[in-house]
Amino acid sequence: MINTRTLDRIGQDTKKVRNDVVELAKDSSARINHGIEKIAGDAQDTVSTAAKTMVRDVSQGLTQYNSRVDGLVAKMPGDINKKASRYPWVAMSFILVAGLLVGVAIGTASSSH
Repeated sequence: MINTRTLDRIGQDTKKVRNDVVELAKDSSARINHGIEKIAGDAQDTVSTAAKTMVRDVSQGLTQYNSRVDGLVAKMPGDINKKASRYPWVAMSFILVAGLLVGVAIGTASSSH
């Protein structure tokens, strides 16, 4: 038979095992939480770097586009460039005409195939 001393010892051992399991679970969850925070921080850094790169590339592309447009406007004959910069409807008319010409060129190129 099992005496009370053995039962007390089994109870104490059970409590120790339970406490060890609780501590292990806490430690594991803390490690997992730390890992998730690290992954989240790395993801934020990656997204931030990608956004900065995209802004820089778009800015550079717009700067190149603006300089090319300025060069083309400077080469236009007469006062067309001054009128286009002074009156927005003139610039819009040029854009519409250019769009129609591109559309016609693409339409004839695609219909020939």
